Amino acid sequence: MNNIVVMGMPAAGKGTICAMLAKEFGFAHLSTGEVLRAEREAGTKLGLMAKRIIDAGNFMPDHIMIPMVKEAVVKSTNTVGILFDGFPRTKEQAKQLHVFLYQRKQPISTVIFLDVSKKVAVERLLKRAQSEGRADDTEETIGNRWGHYNSKTMPVINYFSKMGMIKPVPADGTPEEVYEQVRGVVKGLLVTA
Repeated sequence: MNNIVVMGMPAAGKGTICAMLAKEFGFAHLSTGEVLRAEREAGTKLGLMAKRIIDAGNFMPDHIMIPMVKEAVVKSTNTVGILFDGFPRTKEQAKQLHVFLYQRKQPISTVIFLDVSKKVAVERLLKRAQSEGRADDTEETIGNRWGHYNSKTMPVINYFSKMGMIKPVPADGTPEEVYEQVRGVVKGLLVTA
């Protein structure tokens, strides 16, 4: 089983790349953003809280996200592995996920870091705001998300980097160009599994 964390700043292409990997290789795609958007659409208590927090460009608190992800892992019947998209976003989430999967004898195989320039990411976010009408893609919330990314997510990248788990992939290109590089990393993992 290959559990893979896919990281990158907002609009690096995490969801797109994970969807392509899931389709080709059969991974389970655990997108915390999709889970929270579904909760919002259903009007649940969690969904209403998520709307307020995410629309302001903030991250959901660890005490909500960690149990939610652990529960999804336990419920998964996928034998290929899980793609973690949008999680972990804090160092505490990273530590908890690492220990949890290790204890289940399903450790993280690698962390793919989609390295996109800020200029390209902002262009993608503003385009996505127009096409999808996402309330969390305004210029103000983009600024907030960047602040959180730098203060909370960069330490996660450093955490995994110290363990030698980061595989950086340039992500300024088209989804197809980026996917070809990510695909090479994943095929290498599956060969050695």
